[in-house]
Amino acid sequence: MPPLPDHLWSTASPELQAAILALLQTYQEQVAALEARLGDLEARLKLNSTNSHKPPSSDHIGAKRKPPAPPTGKKRGGQPKHRKAHRALVPPEKVRDTFICKPSNCRRCGHELLGEDPTPLIHQLAEIPRVEPIVDEYRLHRLACPDCGETTCATLPPGVPSGSFGPYL
Repeated sequence: MPPLPDHLWSTASPELQAAILALLQTYQEQVAALEARLGDLEARLKLNSTNSHKPPSSDHIGAKRKPPAPPTGKKRGGQPKHRKAHRALVPPEKVRDTFICKPSNCRRCGHELLGEDPTPLIHQLAEIPRVEPIVDEYRLHRLACPDCGETTCATLPPGVPSGSFGPYL
């Protein structure tokens, strides 16, 4: 559809029609870019500490804060019948060492305790082993020539770096 009424458009030269269409295209692109920028700026104006990562101190003076949720009457923590979260135990054949811990005296009266618990509580502690570097030592001997007296030092074998650390360190 031409940007002008038909009777005016038909009287315009082809060059004028091309120039008008080019200007129209340019203006439409500029309007689209400005509308996108305006939308972005309007979205930024709506951000505050409750719906973004901004701190509360950056909120404007009249910003309404959401009131705290009313107490539910429940105790903190896991509720009755909730699904318990626990880590599966490592099978006994993969455990490095087992320590038997038995109480020696009653915690209330102090009487000596003897016997076995058929189902003791199991506490497993996982740890990454300490990393110990593997150190290779090359002793480079310096020997003197018995004929001329010149001292010659040995060289490192091929493939051994000249620095103090290997390629993996």
